[in-house]
Amino acid sequence: MLKNCNSFSQNLVKSPPDVSSGASSAPVARRLLRAETAPEGGGLETNAKSVRQNGGSISRTGGSGLGKAKGDGRADRFRWQRHAAKLMRGDGRVGLCRWSVVSRKAGVDVVSSSYGGGADRVHYEGLQTCGSVWACPCCSFRISQTRKSEMNRLLSWARGQGLQLTMLTLTARHGRDDALDELLAQMKDAKQRWARHRSYRNLKSGIVGSVTATEVTGGGVHGWHPHFHVIIVSEWGTDLSPLRDAWLASLRGAGLEGTGAGWDMRSANETAKYITKWGAAEELALSGEKKGRTSMTPAQMLAASCDDGDRHAGMLWAEYASVFRGRRQLVWSRGLKALAEIDVVDDVEAAKDKAQDDQVETGRANIKHALWVETIASRRGDRRSTVQQRAEEVGVEQAIAEIEAGYIPDPDIIDDLIELIGDGYKPKPGGLAAAVLAAVIKPEQLDKGDPPCR
Repeated sequence: MLKNCNSFSQNLVKSPPDVSSGASSAPVARRLLRAETAPEGGGLETNAKSVRQNGGSISRTGGSGLGKAKGDGRADRFRWQRHAAKLMRGDGRVGLCRWSVVSRKAGVDVVSSSYGGGADRVHYEGLQTCGSVWACPCCSFRISQTRKSEMNRLLSWARGQGLQLTMLTLTARHGRDDALDELLAQMKDAKQRWARHRSYRNLKSGIVGSVTATEVTGGGVHGWHPHFHVIIVSEWGTDLSPLRDAWLASLRGAGLEGTGAGWDMRSANETAKYITKWGAAEELALSGEKKGRTSMTPAQMLAASCDDGDRHAGMLWAEYASVFRGRRQLVWSRGLKALAEIDVVDDVEAAKDKAQDDQVETGRANIKHALWVETIASRRGDRRSTVQQRAEEVGVEQAIAEIEAGYIPDPDIIDDLIELIGDGYKPKPGGLAAAVLAAVIKPEQLDKGDPPCR
């Protein structure tokens, strides 16, 4: 039985469970919720209010944070990133990315910015980045935004020049027994043969340039499905249909098979739609909706492994990460970027935080290295998104002051408390549970018996 309010407040905001080991806070929260012998007290309410008291709804995210920060999936990406590092077993720098500091002396800056006069958004400065577009959900998201911007600039430039845009999808017949590394090597060989084919050379005078995106899905009855999307910029009216037979012939030359399904050609409008949806950022945003499909993208595999404990999905993702490591996601033909006046930015550079045109810094506070590793990026848990959200609610200076005082909200316990109320639990008026809930849910919502826990 819990005897005083202050000891619970310390459990709630100062000593969260070891989430890295998979420990659940549910038994703790349920036991504490039913401890109605605690006196009324302001201590608990004062501490718990540092969790959330801004009138917004509270959503559950499987213990990853106090809800998705403004709907951008930030907490998900941080959680998936830590899981990716485990699946890679120390291979690569994903485990250090946005987790380890660049300089122990400088620590980590928490920076808030306004974009175009909108609500403040918070990011960290002084953390390492890995620049892995394939394996790191955080870097992949940022790199994909840069690449999408580049592709949109290409689209605008081509239209302004009166050029034709066509998207080709190139694939091959594949089966469950095909190893991804071998299949991808054969596909690459076929594409090189295709570029040397007579039909391609005959059209070369009308082709201004091209961009090739490599993608892959897997996990279904047909195994891995690597494929290329090739966006070709050409003189208006150039007929690219002869390239179909050239591709099928190139597949055979590389030891693969292909039918009409191995080739698809889309118009400029379809090309624009693809660019709009392109990249890992889109896949990550949709991963929750797409779970359950037989064939998954790598982002969905990682999410299924992390969130659902799907071991097969985890094995597939680890194979994918190993095979694709070091490859380029987008390959531009020589000279096309210069022609379209698009700067060359590599993945490592694209993964870094860059100031945007409409960005205005509104606040900055520093977290010392020792505090960062002890309370935010620690073995006890990952609280990076929680701190960001808190800083967006109360400002970076107050958020850091709360951290220094030891008041870090534990989202697992808070979520479990809210779930119990959603399931019909009625706290004793004036008791400990009522004090906790009053701090995180507006009184009028409690009166209606309909807390915003969904």
